[in-house]
Amino acid sequence: MTASNCLNDFDSNPYVIFRPYNIHAHDKIRDIVYNAVHCSARKLYDIHIDSLEQIHSHIPSQDINEFRLEAYKQINDSNISELLYLIQAPILGELLGSDLAIQKSVNLSIVPPNDLSSTIPFHSDINTGESLYELVSWIPFTDCSGSNSIFLA
Repeated sequence: MTASNCLNDFDSNPYVIFRPYNIHAHDKIRDIVYNAVHCSARKLYDIHIDSLEQIHSHIPSQDINEFRLEAYKQINDSNISELLYLIQAPILGELLGSDLAIQKSVNLSIVPPNDLSSTIPFHSDINTGESLYELVSWIPFTDCSGSNSIFLA
């Protein structure tokens, strides 16, 4: 999807699906996430995780949040905010203009297969005090299909 088509589609569908505009920045983001996961697994459990798809095979469900928070800290100690902007800049400019702010920390979600405790019901970020004018970006780093995806309303 081009940035010029984005605004028209956004009026009828409150989401946009697009490929990153800066592949180099996307690859760096992926590397930051993978490195944080690997370092957290080594630090907390002295194990090596080969892929994000296999986290659930190595980390018990009851420890996922502790693991997520450790990886979250490492991710947010990087320059990830700048990189996130680079992969979305044309779309962000088209949707929001040039006067932008980004939250201080980005989130990391880890949802193991068949873990109902990690599944959240339909929600809207505005109900938790977020701005009505907030734009949320979701960047999957695993294959997504069926129940291994995000629900958009």
